[in-house]
This record gives sequence, C-alpha cells and structure tokens, in this order.
Amino acid sequence: MCGRDYFRMFIAGMVFPGLVFPCVSIFLAANNAILFLQEVPIYLMSFIWGLWNVLYFVLVKPRIDHVPNTRVVFGLHGVLLGLFVYLFATLVFHLPILLGIPSWLAYLAVLIIPTIYYFVWYYIVVWINDLLNFHV
Repeated sequence: MCGRDYFRMFIAGMVFPGLVFPCVSIFLAANNAILFLQEVPIYLMSFIWGLWNVLYFVLVKPRIDHVPNTRVVFGLHGVLLGLFVYLFATLVFHLPILLGIPSWLAYLAVLIIPTIYYFVWYYIVVWINDLLNFHV
C-alpha cells in the first residue's frame, strides 16, 4: 500500500464523526454546556476514529483474512474504540460529573457506549470504507 491508501483509510474513518460531532457541539452550545465544550476535546474524535480505521487495516486485517465474516471483527474493533473512549472520558475528563449523570447510569454506560460503537462501525464505517474500495 502506498501513502495515498493510508490517507484514504484515514479519511474514511473520519467521515462519520466529522459529520456528527459538530452537530453535537452545536446542540451542547445551544443548551449552555459551554463548560463541557471547553473541558472535553470533542474535536479530536474525528482524528481518533480515522487513526483507528488505519490501525485496523494495518494491524488487524492482514491477520484475519481467513475469517469468513470480517465485518463482525471490524465491529469488535469499534467496540474496543468505544471502550477506550468511555474509559478516557470517564477517568481523565470526568465526563459524568461534568454532565451531572448519576453514578449508576455512568456505570451502565460502559455497556451502552461500546454497543453503540459496534453498530456504528459495523454498518456505517464499513459502508464508508466500501465506498472508498477498502473492503473489510
């Protein structure tokens, strides 16, 4: 693979959060959650998703070519990202405290967020990768 392919993989990973997170930021700003926007670097999510997509194609994809359904593995790769994002947001940025989320819901989110990431990676990011001819 050449550098252009890595860049296209990076862009394919960045598309979904690049479209969704600005809308989330506008919603938070409209609801007076300016403190949240100043504390949590939500703008880095697109970069992290793009890098995570490249890491899948470089590190994971060559090792799982014999697996019959690689989309499930790609979804599980998204689950790992969701788990890392949850732990980072909770332990470093204290996101549940900033948003005023009760502690029982914050503990339940460790199951909810990776599940959401699984479905987003399984359906949406796979589709975007297929559009750019990177078959998962």
